[in-house]
Amino acid sequence: NIRVRSVVDSAVWSDKVYGSERENESEYIGLGVARDKIFSDYGIENIDRDFLLDFWKEVSLRLEEMGYKWKIFTNGFNSDEIFAEEVLRYIGHGEKVPQPANVGELVGTIKSFKGMIACRMHANIIAYSFGIPSIGLVWNDKLKFWGKKIGCPERYITSDALTADNVVASLTRALAKGCSKAR
Repeated sequence: NIRVRSVVDSAVWSDKVYGSERENESEYIGLGVARDKIFSDYGIENIDRDFLLDFWKEVSLRLEEMGYKWKIFTNGFNSDEIFAEEVLRYIGHGEKVPQPANVGELVGTIKSFKGMIACRMHANIIAYSFGIPSIGLVWNDKLKFWGKKIGCPERYITSDALTADNVVASLTRALAKGCSKAR
């Protein structure tokens, strides 16, 4: 006899809590890198460190071919930062946003992007709060559930479809369609 109700993650109110608006003139796509073992730690063995290095490099090159600028960022976890630095070295050029010291800095980074491709769920939720189209890389079912919850399940890419071409094409479609802001 317990009444149960679905509620959203409180990060959907990031735009209101931090009292700021999205930077609409941004030319940058955010690349939200997570630690190199995030997929394998959840039983997805074919997505390992080498796969992710190649994946992020291919994504960055595809974006450049399309005329986009990009920046690597993390949600601030030290293990994510270590791998993000490795990804940047592997790509051989580009920029990485400094490690956020707090949530406000992370929100400031995310709201500065035109669009985003990210591993971490809260990065995707914060993007949603500002109406920024984002593509989530699914290493855990919670990301798929989030995509369904906001009516954009096609923007959450599972490991069997995780290729640079597929992810960049999904981002292109998301940028064209836009993203409704949390209300």
